[in-house]
Amino acid sequence: INQSINQSPIMTAIEVSPEEMAKLAEKKAKKEKKKQQKKEKNKRKRVDDEDDDDDEEASATKEASDDDDDDESSTNENARTKKRDEKKKLMAQVPERDEDGIAYTKMQRRRMMKRVKRGLPPVLTPQEEDERRKNEAQLKRDEEAELSGMMYAKDDDDDDD
Repeated sequence: INQSINQSPIMTAIEVSPEEMAKLAEKKAKKEKKKQQKKEKNKRKRVDDEDDDDDEEASATKEASDDDDDDESSTNENARTKKRDEKKKLMAQVPERDEDGIAYTKMQRRRMMKRVKRGLPPVLTPQEEDERRKNEAQLKRDEEAELSGMMYAKDDDDDDD
């Protein structure tokens, strides 16, 4: 039994030539260098984000010269920052508490964000709130009716056999 354990293929060592080891070391060094560059780039972006908007043109030209090889990733990051800024502006328009001082729920705030995006006031009027509740109730009834219909159809199918 002891001999079979020592001869298992899992325990065999992999032989690597010195040339292959050098190549692996070079690849690892390149990866580390890229990580460092990415970290520094992110630090610069954070600093640029904290600066006033007056320096936007200067930072844009600086980023353009730094990101010659990363054009695709920079456009994605720029799109993300624009989206994040837009969301912050919308969130500033959405109230956190109602007139009684009660905090709105996450779902309510999301609904209000969507309304503000469409150009409507964030808080629903009583008429709109009633209409929303009626629509939700109708959807729920329709869904339950559909599910119950499926259950009855399933029972009918079983009876045919």
